[in-house]
Amino acid sequence: MNTNQPQVSIVCVTYNHEEFIEEAINGFLMQKTNFPVEVIIHDDASTDNTTKVIQEYHTKYPEIIKPIIQTQNQFSIRQFDFFRDILKKAEGKYIALCEGDDYWTDSLKLQKQVDFMELNPEFSICFHKVKILKNNQLIEDNITNVPSKITSITDLVKGNYIHTPSCVFRNRQDSIIGANFIHSPLGDYYIHMMNALHGKIFHIDEDMAVYRIHPHSMWSSQSSLYHETKTLISYCCILLDLDKNFDFIRKDIESHIACRSQIIFNRHQDFIDDLAKEPILIFKNIIRINMMELQKIKRNPFYRIYQSWYKFNRKIKKLFRIQGSLNSVLALLI
Repeated sequence: MNTNQPQVSIVCVTYNHEEFIEEAINGFLMQKTNFPVEVIIHDDASTDNTTKVIQEYHTKYPEIIKPIIQTQNQFSIRQFDFFRDILKKAEGKYIALCEGDDYWTDSLKLQKQVDFMELNPEFSICFHKVKILKNNQLIEDNITNVPSKITSITDLVKGNYIHTPSCVFRNRQDSIIGANFIHSPLGDYYIHMMNALHGKIFHIDEDMAVYRIHPHSMWSSQSSLYHETKTLISYCCILLDLDKNFDFIRKDIESHIACRSQIIFNRHQDFIDDLAKEPILIFKNIIRINMMELQKIKRNPFYRIYQSWYKFNRKIKKLFRIQGSLNSVLALLI
């Protein structure tokens, strides 16, 4: 692997992945490329031996492995906003993502993706199939449904079908992360959507990575309704960060906000039961947006549906221990 000025920055975020991180790093190091690569590993103050493993690899490969070791968990303080700082350190023309509990299986993965991106500047994202590792068994991906080989933001807005360890995108950090990224519960989907504003999406029909499902991974630890709500709030954050040049997709996003809001509205009793078990942080994410942006929120369908829903259901009023409309909640939490 060439170690001069990197063409690709591999970005790996990890926390308490002691039993997985070595497999992830080995997947990075086995890449056969005709271009330089750097590996930025952000350890978010792990309490196990993850940091030790990373430091050992850094000692062996100091020109490739570039650790960022936190002493205080950044996600608990800043949500996904710490990812903005990681991207600023990425020197590559392209960025490849892989979390510390996933891993790559094809030594030519990066070469194939970068070759395509170099030849096709109209594309902003290249991703591929993955295998799912669940209960120590590799299975076909039954989580996502890729619409076609070539897609665009009008497809992606319907739902995320890009697995994080499969994604390579152009490094345009200044234009893909807006002010409300910090409030988005689904940081990867936000990034994919913002990237897709700048070009098409290409899918390589080859399994070149493994997405691991374990007790602490997103898909195994959250109910479908909880995930639906996180997607809804991420839509709102994306909508707030769109500038006037991208009005063509605004109506699509608003339509999906209204649709998903209605789904949650129709299932409000189940949602309340879920909410009682989950942190209210999911609501604080969107409520903490500054007051100037609040008027934008009030104009979108999500706010109107949620406000009527809030007034309708006394259990939600009891949950927040206040009376009145959503404005009271905003006043309380901002």
